[in-house]
Amino acid sequence: KLESFKYGDMFGGEPLFVAKENQQKEDDGYIIEMLMNEERAQLLILDATNLTELARVLLPERIPFGVHALWIPKSKIQRA
Repeated sequence: KLESFKYGDMFGGEPLFVAKENQQKEDDGYIIEMLMNEERAQLLILDATNLTELARVLLPERIPFGVHALWIPKSKIQRA
């Protein structure tokens, strides 16, 4: 079954899949997405198995369109 998630009046960028710590299936994890429009920005976290919204963080400032991010696992940061 194909699932979808509507952003409403927001635009998405490049969603990122983050596997759960003890991943059992291919889609066992989270989708993290930066949403933005002309006035505001939000960080959205979805359950990757069914696209259920788990969290939405309202950011204090607008993020410019086309922003890119790099997500680094905690284990790699601790080794640096």
